Amino acid sequence: AGYAIVPIPGACAVTAALSAAGIATPQWLFLGFLPASATARRAALERVNALPYSLVLYEAPHRIAAAVAALAAALDPQREIFIARELTKRFETLHRSALADASAWLAADADRTRGEFVLIVAPPGDTATEDDAGGHDALLKPLLAELPLAQAVRIAVAQSGAPRNRLYQRALALQKMVKARS
Repeated sequence: AGYAIVPIPGACAVTAALSAAGIATPQWLFLGFLPASATARRAALERVNALPYSLVLYEAPHRIAAAVAALAAALDPQREIFIARELTKRFETLHRSALADASAWLAADADRTRGEFVLIVAPPGDTATEDDAGGHDALLKPLLAELPLAQAVRIAVAQSGAPRNRLYQRALALQKMVKARS
């Protein structure tokens, strides 16, 4: 709608960043700071790669470029990342992009690598296009008409191979639309 969404000061940077990220995820995992060594960082990211949660991290300015590059290398580069820099401060910066594009965005301006960072990476499979949603709707609608939500989602996941969380969220939205019409 063209309105700026900005966080307000709160108890911690994680909640402030999550409130402004625009990543619809009911669950998230706070990882703190990634390990300093490249090998340990890669191992840590491999352990959480397939988890169905948004990943929330803190990062320091001298390691932000390496951390974002490691995220893009270890995770699906099409996963969305939200970079929150200097939250609630004068030079606050909020940026959302695909992991594949985040390193270039950071490198485009030296000021973007200064300050304190909160990084939020969307869950796997959270890169659905509008075309995907239409295909999922065609599968979910008849199932929802005949079956309970959980069962309809289980069948849709088995048929499409799409991530369960994505289909569950879409099924909930479809149910709300049907209830609103009645």
